[in-house]
Amino acid sequence: MISNGLENLDDINNILAVIDTILLETDYDIFLNLLKESKFPRKPRGDAESRIRKKAAEKFNNLKKKTYGYKSEIEQNILEKKDNVLLVIEICEELRKRIDIFKAEFNLYTFPDIQKMALELIKKPDICREIKSS
Repeated sequence: MISNGLENLDDINNILAVIDTILLETDYDIFLNLLKESKFPRKPRGDAESRIRKKAAEKFNNLKKKTYGYKSEIEQNILEKKDNVLLVIEICEELRKRIDIFKAEFNLYTFPDIQKMALELIKKPDICREIKSS
């Protein structure tokens, strides 16, 4: 009964319970018999420990692949791209200005545009007083 159970157990708690049962046996002959008949489970292929180790190795290797390099290399890379990034920002700002001019020229506004204009109007004190008085 106990000796057969130990070979097929996957759960460490069950293994420990069986071992405790063997160790707590008060009759020496029964203890010896249980001990001789019991076999500790072999480490099966694909057991949890191997899977955990394999998963940990995968995570570690993925982490190594996702690093960018030494701090000095990262700083150098950023500095090399700085001019390009500033140029893209400048182009975006110019595009935004031209779109705003186009919208104003043809009265083509989106709701966020109207909302922004309303907030700008409220910032003017004379318009604020006029809204309060009406």
